[in-house]
Amino acid sequence: KTEGCRLMIRMGVPTGVTVAVLSLLDTVAYAAPPRADTRADTSASPPGPPPHGWPLPLNWSQVPDTLAHFPHNNATGALLVQPWVYEHRLALYRAVVSATNKDPIASAWWGGTWQGDVIWGLPLQFDWQQTSGRLLQQPAPTAPVLPGHVSATSWWACMNWMLSVMPFVGAVRSNVVFPNATTGMLLDILPPPASEGNASLFCSSPAECQLAHPVLVGKWVAFYEALYGGPPTTPVPPGDLPGAHEDTLLGLLWSAHTEAIHTGLDLFMDEAKLLPLAEMNFGLGWANLVEVIAAARWSPDFNSTSLQQSELLPPRTLRVGEHLPIKDFSPTANAALELIQVLWDLNKQTKGGFVVGWQRAMCTPPARVQGRALLNNLVAELQHPRQVVQRMLAIIKDDRQPCSNSTVTVGN
Repeated sequence: KTEGCRLMIRMGVPTGVTVAVLSLLDTVAYAAPPRADTRADTSASPPGPPPHGWPLPLNWSQVPDTLAHFPHNNATGALLVQPWVYEHRLALYRAVVSATNKDPIASAWWGGTWQGDVIWGLPLQFDWQQTSGRLLQQPAPTAPVLPGHVSATSWWACMNWMLSVMPFVGAVRSNVVFPNATTGMLLDILPPPASEGNASLFCSSPAECQLAHPVLVGKWVAFYEALYGGPPTTPVPPGDLPGAHEDTLLGLLWSAHTEAIHTGLDLFMDEAKLLPLAEMNFGLGWANLVEVIAAARWSPDFNSTSLQQSELLPPRTLRVGEHLPIKDFSPTANAALELIQVLWDLNKQTKGGFVVGWQRAMCTPPARVQGRALLNNLVAELQHPRQVVQRMLAIIKDDRQPCSNSTVTVGN
């Protein structure tokens, strides 16, 4: 605690705020029952997949895997994208994942195994949002809901629009999903129902999206261009760690991902306020956690994402007046929620200093290896959530990091 206090004072946090933040750590409940501490055992490995492997997203096999099977506007010939229906939005993901896995150059990044595709994190997150009820109308609907409807009144659905339609637009503009397209090919991205009141927030074509969000689209294009350039054939430079080339690719992926989060947070705060307070705090805390994950350039491949989601994410939305621990959540899900809240409170109390400090600490490949190891072991570590935060503070305060005094962005 003393080291954490010194760190926050160095970051310019007032003493009173520092004491308040450190008090948060003392109030973190241990949601998991006591068990042997494996933190010092570097051979301890996280649980493996179930006997038959992790499940694919709901209805994955029922949606088209190429744009040739998307519906068309009979009058104009334009392909129709309807992101306000679960299966249609899922098809955007499947078209991109299918294209990247079928391309021998792109898939060489992950050794040609379909589970290694780093785009899998996006559709798996969308699947969790659907199965946990986070894509439904807010406030909670009183009338029957059409099957598969994705409501634009849902903050989660709006944020995911930025992480489904915009990566897809980047793939279109990079010729990933239109490899043989002519420049005149039309694509209509349909708006949400007018009754939901925010249709003007969503662009309706790749060209319009490019105009509305040029930085975001540009970052997705940069990722796809690097992906389809294939992994470098030159050896890793002396002094670099194995996987240094992949680290660079993941930096581009997370730079695009966090840009989408920032854009969504600016646009959709009215939708966030429709959520129950506990769920809104979780959602904003989740967005904060993404900054931590992104800075370490964690690999969101199929198996890694499936493991973390199955163990750590809440299976339903949080309700009005609900407090931790929640009886029908697993011990690890309760502990993960507490960790997310503590990190979110810590970042607010330090006026963004915690995330900036973590990003600076993750400025080199060796540091990111350390950060990824911490994230990969969260399932085991969360029996002691307070100690996870303290270990992160210890990494931040490590003066041996060569760029600890510089401003570092995720994609650099």
